[in-house]
Amino acid sequence: MTTFLIRDGYTEHGYIREEERLYPALRFQFRPLTFAERDAVASSITGKSPSESAEMFCKAVVAHVTKWDAVEDNKALPIDLETVRLMRPNLVDRLYNIISGRLCGDYDKEAPQAPQEKMDSALKSALYGKPPGQVKEERAEKNSVKGSG
Repeated sequence: MTTFLIRDGYTEHGYIREEERLYPALRFQFRPLTFAERDAVASSITGKSPSESAEMFCKAVVAHVTKWDAVEDNKALPIDLETVRLMRPNLVDRLYNIISGRLCGDYDKEAPQAPQEKMDSALKSALYGKPPGQVKEERAEKNSVKGSG
């Protein structure tokens, strides 16, 4: 569940679905950037070269992603600057835009569910005669960028 405030230590679950031939799917946990942190990144890239700007975005990703399921050659990839620098650029862009609050992640059927959301799904399931999974998917579709237009 999204909260109004970003308190120290607060983490969210994120998911980026695979974009065939661009990048694989990625599940991750992250500490969202506050407005001041996002502004600091934007200020730090002003007047910088493209490579210096890219470095700042990579550093922000490393500082705010706390866990991920990234694997290469059957080995878990560490969350460090070297790894993020080598990741596919469109994936790093999506990741940064999610942790900075500019975009939301994709709907993840495997995401952990808060107790209130479970109760809401069960209640709607009982009221409308739909399976809980279908209720959850319909709610996510309505809240997605794709479903909101």
